[in-house]
Amino acid sequence: MSREGGATLVELLVALALLTSIAVLSAQLVISSTRLMDTAARSAHSPDLVLATEWVRRDLYEATAVVGGALGWTDAPLVARSQHGGWVAYAPVDGALVRTEAPPGVPPTDTRVVLRGLVGWRWRSEGGGLVRLEVTALVNPEAHRDLTGSLRPGAERRTGLLVFALRGRPGGRSW
Repeated sequence: MSREGGATLVELLVALALLTSIAVLSAQLVISSTRLMDTAARSAHSPDLVLATEWVRRDLYEATAVVGGALGWTDAPLVARSQHGGWVAYAPVDGALVRTEAPPGVPPTDTRVVLRGLVGWRWRSEGGGLVRLEVTALVNPEAHRDLTGSLRPGAERRTGLLVFALRGRPGGRSW
């Protein structure tokens, strides 16, 4: 009894499973690389805006709730309660985005400007712990001011449209 050359059905299925796994991993790598390139390109054009939104992203990821705001868009300060009982606030102040942090039970201990050249700020809280944020800033704030300190017409602006999910829960992380 002679056996003809060729692959069995089991061998074909194993090869197909391996190829599928390789294809899925390759697709994930391409997606990650594309996101990284997009972030790098945004950083090169407006690094200050990217850094400021990363501050907000980090604080909101660890927040348990957002306080204030209204139904719909608002330009009021964004106040987030932390897991440990303190709070962090972001507010537009004289053309800058200012971050203020307070540990539980004490006055604010850290106030800093995280973005200069702020020309637009609005946010809204949505159901399910989502927060939408829109920040517009000058690309190079000092280069767009004249000798009197006024903004020159045609100044280049960048807008960051972001959606954050609150991940923090009292007593620890939910994810």
